[in-house]
Amino acid sequence: MNPFAGLRRTPLAWRQTSHRPMRLLAAIAGVSFANVLVFFQLGLACGLYASQKRPLQRLNGELVMVSRRYTNLGEPLNLPRSRLFQALGVQGVEAETPLYIGKTDWLNRDSREKSRP
Repeated sequence: MNPFAGLRRTPLAWRQTSHRPMRLLAAIAGVSFANVLVFFQLGLACGLYASQKRPLQRLNGELVMVSRRYTNLGEPLNLPRSRLFQALGVQGVEAETPLYIGKTDWLNRDSREKSRP
């Protein structure tokens, strides 16, 4: 005796979905829209992470040192100069060049008004 024989005679799932076709279409549209939003958010997150990594990857150097508390370019943190001098003491390091990235206000020469880019 087949234990699934009763399921073939009573297509319960099909009856529930076909009973109200507009409700079925609304549910499918809602789930599809939620999926589009999730993939859109994933695309934005991947783009954000790539835009934060790209400047550091494009530097022409063999070693890039960043602060331990570094999270993103929008909130730059300085590395202590002592760390740079400490890196000069490592065998094979010929030179060090600090690169400071920060925020500043732009000053309009005509109106003397400050603005943030």
